[in-house]
Parts: sequence; C-alpha cells; structure tokens
Amino acid sequence: MGVLDLVGIPSIQLLIPGRRSGIVRATTLQCVEFGDGYLVVGSNWGHPSHPAWSANLQAVKNVRARHRDQEFQADVRELVGSERSQAWASILRAWPNYELAQQMSSGRPFRIFALARARDHTEDRG
Repeated sequence: MGVLDLVGIPSIQLLIPGRRSGIVRATTLQCVEFGDGYLVVGSNWGHPSHPAWSANLQAVKNVRARHRDQEFQADVRELVGSERSQAWASILRAWPNYELAQQMSSGRPFRIFALARARDHTEDRG
C-alpha cells in the first residue's frame, strides 16, 4: 500500500525508465479503473507544465506496475480524440477535483494514459 491508498485514493505504482537517462524510477500515481485496466492523468497538481513522468511514459510501450498486492507488466497508450474524451468523463466521475486542477493549469490539456495488463505470451506455447 502506498500513501494514496492509506488516505483512500486508489493508486498504482509504475516503474518508468527515464527517456534520456534510462534510470528506472518508481512513481506512485492516482489511478481510475477503466474497463480491464487503469487510467492515469498527468495533472501535475494544476501546474502549467506537464509532469516529468508523463514524458517518460510517452517514450515507452510498457512498464512494470503494482496495484494493491499485484505486480504485472502493463501496456501503455496515451489517449487522444474521442477515446480521450470518454476517458476524461470517467475520470471526472471518479475524481471531480481533476476539473479544478484543469482550471488551475491555464487550460493545458492533461496527458491521459491507459494501462492494460500485458498479455503473457508464454501461455500461447502450451
């Protein structure tokens, strides 16, 4: 459990390599369950710039993740267009305070990422 879990905010920990350094860092983020996966939002607490972790997440296709007591590989996709709009509506239903952060950010569109458990291809080998 992380600090966010202790105060009742659902969270996920991601191990994300730096896009320039390659150094893997653990980043704990608020998450919203979405279908079979999770959404994370690059709100940066309403600051005008994107959080560094979101640029690192843009540079990878998958990450190691931990949610509650489960660890898994997760495929990463940044959402755009109508898919992003649908996800944003779900995010606001789960955590309306993101709307306040959006207003504080001077209109910077938050990066939204979908995380899906990576399929274990070893199962295909029978």
